[in-house]
This record gives sequence, structure tokens and C-alpha cells, in this order.
Amino acid sequence: MVHLFSCTVPSDLNKLGKNLEPDPDQIGIEWIPMKELSNSDLYPKAMIPILLKYETEGDVIATYVGDMG
Repeated sequence: MVHLFSCTVPSDLNKLGKNLEPDPDQIGIEWIPMKELSNSDLYPKAMIPILLKYETEGDVIATYVGDMG
């Protein structure tokens, strides 16, 4: 199961990344502006229209996007 979260960058950037214990299998974190999602390597690509709809309409929906395993 994969979980996606809506996040914002804190106004105090000194707090960004403090007290985090990343997943040992995680290879990185990247903040991507919503307007650049279509040009990103986001996987699965089927999430892009769902995320863009969430940004504009605020809909929170459970969506099956296929086997990601």
C-alpha cells in the first residue's frame, strides 16, 4: 500500500527536515511544484491528474491507480 500526503513547505525553512527518521529504503525527498508535476518522474503517472484535481477542487478521494508492486 502506498500513502500520499498533502504537504506544505513551512514558513521557517530551518524546521524543514528536523527530527525525521527516513525509511531506510527511501532514496530521497523532492518538493515538486504542482505546475511541474506533468514534467516530473512521479510514479505512477496516473496520480498526476488526481493530484491536480485535488489542488483545484479540494476533492479527497480514494482511487485505485493499478498495481504498483
